[in-house]
Amino acid sequence: MPSPLPPPPRFPPAHPPPTLSIPTVSATSPAANTASNAQFYLGEISYKQKKYDEAVAAYEKVLTNYPKSFKLGPARLRKGMALIELGQKTAGVRELREVVKRYPGSDEDRLARTKLKELGVAITPTR
Repeated sequence: MPSPLPPPPRFPPAHPPPTLSIPTVSATSPAANTASNAQFYLGEISYKQKKYDEAVAAYEKVLTNYPKSFKLGPARLRKGMALIELGQKTAGVRELREVVKRYPGSDEDRLARTKLKELGVAITPTR
């Protein structure tokens, strides 16, 4: 009679992916656009992983740390969307309305308007 097979090899348990962070770069340095772009994409990764709280924090860093970034419109739009996903509709709507106000005619404006309409809220706040 053949001998039993040896037990399968044991592998270490799966580890979560490493946490990434972007060091803060002066908003006026030439590296600011690269850093703001990288920070934005950290938000996108978190958003795609449904880690909306982390996404909001990453987008907020773009808005706060890089006031001249070309990613301001997309970061504000995505922050609003992530807030809505977190159930923070009022804050999310506020961000989307800010997109409409600050970036008229942009792709972000169009997407924000579409989302506001989908939510059944006015583009501008009513008094």
